[in-house]
Amino acid sequence: MRYVAPDIMSTDQGSLFTSQAFTGLLKDHEIKITMNGKGA
Repeated sequence: MRYVAPDIMSTDQGSLFTSQAFTGLLKDHEIKITMNGKGA
């Protein structure tokens, strides 16, 4: 099975999801990031 990268990744604002390692990986693959805080 082949997977396609999403256009937008919606995450919470926790330290894991705001780290340079995570956000850099998304940016490297041209994936937009949204952290709207819903569900908190």
